Amino acid sequence: MVSGTGRYEALLNSFLWLSDTETMTDDAIRGMRRAYAADITVIDDAIGRMRAALEEKGLLDNTWLIYTSDHGEMGGNHGLMSKCVLYQQAVRVPLIMRPPGGGPARIVDELVEHFDAAATVREVAGAPEIPESEARSLLGHVVGDGTGDRGGGPPPARSVSVSENWGFASFQTNEHKIVVDEDALTPCQLFNLIEDPDEDHDLLADPRAKTTVDQLMETCVRPFFSTAPARPHPSIFTG
Repeated sequence: MVSGTGRYEALLNSFLWLSDTETMTDDAIRGMRRAYAADITVIDDAIGRMRAALEEKGLLDNTWLIYTSDHGEMGGNHGLMSKCVLYQQAVRVPLIMRPPGGGPARIVDELVEHFDAAATVREVAGAPEIPESEARSLLGHVVGDGTGDRGGGPPPARSVSVSENWGFASFQTNEHKIVVDEDALTPCQLFNLIEDPDEDHDLLADPRAKTTVDQLMETCVRPFFSTAPARPHPSIFTG
């Protein structure tokens, strides 16, 4: 149901226990997802009422609407509930931006990191960029014709996006995701997201994947951790 190596396996097993996986029948998962969809419907309705209130007061054409979340939900996938792991269902979050006056809908398929939303808000507000920040404003994707009429256009496409939790990190490219133990700097999982978007087949133990693992560790992981992780509290899994 889940697979991982090293200390990351301990985290996965802990969340399997927390999720009470033994009682997670198909009916239980359907019921949970039905309740979760109902929660989302409540949020959608509330956002619609806020939008209507802005329009009624004549403020909609002077207001940015940005919708996002801090984490996803496993929802029974891989036998897991909640968050805190690094599967796609937990790390992917919605990000919807509507500029004042609206405009044609666009979908940006490029890799985006969560703090890019904050960088976008800073640019909208006319605030200076944070020195040495790796966040990239997405304003060029949203305003004008989508090719960017401010700041020279959209930001350069990311080659990798990073998620971190509990002393572990995932590095996602357009093709692969590798999960690593941050302190040991060892790989724990590897998925080909094109051939296996549901992350059902961990390729880490496959000898044919060694070249991919070595390349991701060399080009993505080690450069990222040339600056040591900063954690407000020690991880119970990695110390």
